Amino acid sequence: MRSAELVVIAEEALIEGKVQAPRLLVMGELRGDVTGSERVVIGPRARVYGNIASRVVTISEGAWIEGHIQMSNVVVER
Repeated sequence: MRSAELVVIAEEALIEGKVQAPRLLVMGELRGDVTGSERVVIGPRARVYGNIASRVVTISEGAWIEGHIQMSNVVVER
């Protein structure tokens, strides 16, 4: 999934595949790599199985991440 706007993955949602957006809010389950050119926020009940790349990453207490996190001023979209 690729978007030029904010992407919100709701608590009840399950997304499988790569997600690219400037801003991403994950509240549900995501199985795939994430690229947020500006910001990625992982909510308290979120489950992420994949790598996260963004300038800013916020992880709420209670969130689950299985993957690598890359924070950089320059994010390369793959």
